[in-house]
Amino acid sequence: EAVAMETDISDENATKKMAEKVMQQYGKVDILLNNAAIWYGINITPWDAWTVEEWERIFAVNVRGTWLCCKAIAPLMIKQSRGKIINMASNVAKVPAAQLFLPYSCSKGALYTLTHALARALGSSGINVNAIAPGYVASEASLAQRDSEKIFEIATSEQSIQKRLQPTDLVGTAVFLASEDSDFISGQVIYIDGGTVML
Repeated sequence: EAVAMETDISDENATKKMAEKVMQQYGKVDILLNNAAIWYGINITPWDAWTVEEWERIFAVNVRGTWLCCKAIAPLMIKQSRGKIINMASNVAKVPAAQLFLPYSCSKGALYTLTHALARALGSSGINVNAIAPGYVASEASLAQRDSEKIFEIATSEQSIQKRLQPTDLVGTAVFLASEDSDFISGQVIYIDGGTVML
């Protein structure tokens, strides 16, 4: 049974209350998928044209919010000696187009570091921490962007697989990382971007 909880993840008290409500409802936490982010309304902008307010607003949700959710939920998982944390990053931190959305790109790059650090910090407690780094997804938010067609053109031109990435393309990896099949995988950033980033 799904329960919706409106939460400002940039606020520590709000994330603590979210964790408390989850425990009241379910009595345990198996999976934390950090998917909330500021993306809608971000358009192609020169790197030095962003304002401090825009930069801080994006980081407050994309980085601090993810960290606060982990901070609120991890103690519950530690008590269980088990848990899966999945951070939704982005390949934009690793591609030439990073300069076009600099605060967003940097915020997603920060999630790589957060994922690696928490994987080491929480591994001995039986908690796996990984990240998914999609390319430009044809989601409702992306399609509503002012520059969406131009962004799709840029993204697709860098892909080995020449088609638009759909939200459903992310499901299999997310389910795998949330399952027991991934019990020996931690600290990894998995790119779902049509072969754009190759390591």
